[in-house]
Amino acid sequence: MTELIASILKQHQLPHHSKSHAFWWGYVWRGLVVSKNAQHYKAMGSALWLYLYLIIHADRKRGTLFRITKTIAEDTGIPARTIQLWLKTLRENGYIQTERTGRSLQIKITKWRPISKR
Repeated sequence: MTELIASILKQHQLPHHSKSHAFWWGYVWRGLVVSKNAQHYKAMGSALWLYLYLIIHADRKRGTLFRITKTIAEDTGIPARTIQLWLKTLRENGYIQTERTGRSLQIKITKWRPISKR
C-alpha cells in the first residue's frame, strides 16, 4: 500500500517552478474530523472550508500566507463578508493568527507542522 501511495504522489508532483495550484493538496490532521465530541466542528462550523483553503495555500515550512479577503472570495466563490466572518471565527478559536501588513493580511496557521520528507 505504501508503494502505491508513493507512486501516486510521484505522478502528481508539480515542478517547483509551477504556478498552477490546481493540483495542490495539503495534509489535514486526522483529529480535525475524527473526534467523539466534535470539538472542531463545534468551534469552526462552516469556517472549515476557509481553513482547508488556508492549509492548501500556506507556505509549506511555516504555515503562513498573505492574502486579501477579496482574493480568497474570488478563488472560492464565497462572498467576501462570509470570508471575513470565517476569519474571525478561526481567529477567536485559536486556529489562525492574523496581522495586517498594509497591503494584505498575513495569516499564520497555529499548530502548523511542516510536511517532511522521509
